[in-house]
Amino acid sequence: MGLSATRLQNRSAAAAYGRQAGNVTPAKAVDALYTRLLADMDAAKRAAEAPQPPGWREQVHNHLTHARDVLLGLRMVLDFEQGADVATALEDAYAFCDQRLVAADMTKDTSLCEPAVTVVTGLQTAWRAAMRETGTL
Repeated sequence: MGLSATRLQNRSAAAAYGRQAGNVTPAKAVDALYTRLLADMDAAKRAAEAPQPPGWREQVHNHLTHARDVLLGLRMVLDFEQGADVATALEDAYAFCDQRLVAADMTKDTSLCEPAVTVVTGLQTAWRAAMRETGTL
């Protein structure tokens, strides 16, 4: 399946989800994804903190894997035809965050996620400000 077909499939899935979730707007969905991404990184950090219970490595892995899945979802709906400059900048930011998550997962050193937390927090703040200006959040 090509990238365009995958994007179309993801948009269809997002549209179906929106119908099932009470017609969540795309703006609110992106905000919710940013919130979930931050929550996953925080959960991974908490799982790695001392004292480390049995299975902590698996918990860290699961949280970081889910965070990467959220990032993939955000990347897949970027529209390079409507706003290539913005989409490219977001793609770069998401790729940077993904690299940080992979490094953290490989080493189980969740401090490596901190730059990603900073980036996502900034993106969410900017997203919310833009959505307030347009009245879509």
